[in-house]
Amino acid sequence: MSSDEMGTAPIEWIGGVKRLDEIAVIEGPSIQPTAVVFVNADGFVIGARVVAPADVPSAAREIVATALEEVAEPGALGSPAVRIRVSSEALAAELQMAFPTTDIRRAPTPELDEVLESMQDHLASRFDATPSLLPPGGDPKYMGALFEAAAQLHRVAPWTIIPDDGCLIRVDAPEEGLVGGVLTVVGQAGESFGFLLFDDIEGYDAYLSMADRAQADPDAALDPPPHLALSFDHRDELDQAVLEEIESHGWEVNAPDGFPCPWIVDDEGEARSLGEHETVLLEAVARALASLPALEPDLAKAWDEGNADGISRSVPVTTADGEIDVKLSVTPDYFSLDTPELVAEMTRYAEETEFFTSAGEDRAFALEEALAQRFAGSAEGKNAPATGSARLVLTLARIHLGQPLQAFDDGILETVLLELFPAHVDIDPGKAADIVKEVRGFFEFLLRECDLPAAHRCLPLLSGETRADVVKILAARLADPTNFEPFKAMMMDARADGIDLEDPDSIDRWMLENSSRFLPPLPGDDRDAPPRKATRPKKTAKQRKNKRKQARKSRKRNR
Repeated sequence: MSSDEMGTAPIEWIGGVKRLDEIAVIEGPSIQPTAVVFVNADGFVIGARVVAPADVPSAAREIVATALEEVAEPGALGSPAVRIRVSSEALAAELQMAFPTTDIRRAPTPELDEVLESMQDHLASRFDATPSLLPPGGDPKYMGALFEAAAQLHRVAPWTIIPDDGCLIRVDAPEEGLVGGVLTVVGQAGESFGFLLFDDIEGYDAYLSMADRAQADPDAALDPPPHLALSFDHRDELDQAVLEEIESHGWEVNAPDGFPCPWIVDDEGEARSLGEHETVLLEAVARALASLPALEPDLAKAWDEGNADGISRSVPVTTADGEIDVKLSVTPDYFSLDTPELVAEMTRYAEETEFFTSAGEDRAFALEEALAQRFAGSAEGKNAPATGSARLVLTLARIHLGQPLQAFDDGILETVLLELFPAHVDIDPGKAADIVKEVRGFFEFLLRECDLPAAHRCLPLLSGETRADVVKILAARLADPTNFEPFKAMMMDARADGIDLEDPDSIDRWMLENSSRFLPPLPGDDRDAPPRKATRPKKTAKQRKNKRKQARKSRKRNR
């Protein structure tokens, strides 16, 4: 018989975690303390700790264990049960693992807000913390460089050029670990000027969903996705200590209403000060964004209905940490279509002759990459190895077989995997199983999202004993140089000679010096040279003729 049946109401405890801002140190200059607090239903604190972020799980376990010991024989006949409510998924999982017989629930914890804020205020006064834009132990030069970039951006005022905050820009800065980032410029309504940078389109969609919930219910618990942000405040809105910090370091500010306010929301949904790496990334993106209007005079038209040309600009910027290449791209349909719409658009576009020509290459590739990005953010994609094979399957079939996604069957897929991959894709033969696993996950994703007939036709090839045979044959063919097309063989030789394949000039010099290794023998020459031709693929022209589908204001999350 449960405690409810005995007439004994369960005891409820509410737990939570908050990273405390502006506290100098607890175990060294780089540690930002975190509060772990549990209260009962009446709001009384039953346990609290201030620890380093890495010690949060153990602190939570200790608090709960101690509190459980104080409950007389929890779970015994007639004694009250204990129910624990936390908002963090990670904390809920940690506690459920530690206390498997206790009812752990994940739900909003508004009761903790006042307690955590009070703890923040108490510790701030105890440590005599002074508001600062720098993290504990931070080097002022990084923030100074960010202020310089922000002043440049404020002068350009991209919010007066970019039509609205639904006009998204893809950001790639591989040197800083960002690929496929999504940037939205805000301030078109005359307030909250600046930009937000998300890890991917899924993060942006999650942010919109959170904003919708907040608008519908102002008291709803917010769960913001990770993102970086740079906004601009008026000097009258800043703490005096922050103004003095800016002045003491001589950081550049463009105007009284152009004081930069950078921040990051981390994986736990907590806003905090930027670290050095994050400051450099934000600086690089701000500099690149500030230069975009000059590079693209018609920037405002990039998102217009019917304009599919978009933008793709690689901008080298000099930061406090050296030179960084930032690529800014606008491919309208990349951000506006969910998975079924992407597949439908690919199907429609494949009916046009342009899809299989150099004139349609950029548009076709953008659709393939968009679909691959959706897959990467799905449950199937997150459980699959990241080899890039999902997009390669589509691109290779289009270029070499003239076949679009909707035409795929087991025969086309077998040709792509067992003939085109070995011929054109430079990948470790030991990755054969990963390739097959990712491609299987891709078609499972398409089956779930769209019930795509092609997925039904292809999945048998990637299942059971047939799958094992495909992996075995693929591994053998990837390892056999006789299967390599000339350009793949040439690039593999160049890399073996220490050539940087990201440097076109180095490749050109190497090809000139080693052309005899790839050219066929001259008439009468009896050298045993392989008949390879040292030609580099031609670059495709940028010409697109697609119609943009508007979905900026009602994006659907990829589930």
